[in-house]
Amino acid sequence: GVNVWCGLSSCGLIGPFFFEGTVTGQVYLDMLQTLIFPAIQELFGDGRFYLQGGLPPHVREYLDDTLLGRWIGRRGPTEYPPWSPDLTPLDFYLWGTLKDEVYQQKPATLNTL
Repeated sequence: GVNVWCGLSSCGLIGPFFFEGTVTGQVYLDMLQTLIFPAIQELFGDGRFYLQGGLPPHVREYLDDTLLGRWIGRRGPTEYPPWSPDLTPLDFYLWGTLKDEVYQQKPATLNTL
């Protein structure tokens, strides 16, 4: 299947990044290193925080080493807060709207999407 990763900040959207296949912990770590963090670095430099839900241990270790305690997540340096429209606007608005639009024709490949 086709997957999409997108981030949201006060400066606007980060991504979207499109990819095919299953998202394993290693695939996600590769995405952080090659796509997501370079885009965040370009927008914010070193003054950034990262909010993330459940993560495998090797991804948490990478976040600890890279962000030096400036990330929020389960078992992270700052504990993940309850779900809130203020903290997760992508979940409460963007993904539902995009899915309604995209799944009208059910794209099977990145080119179709």
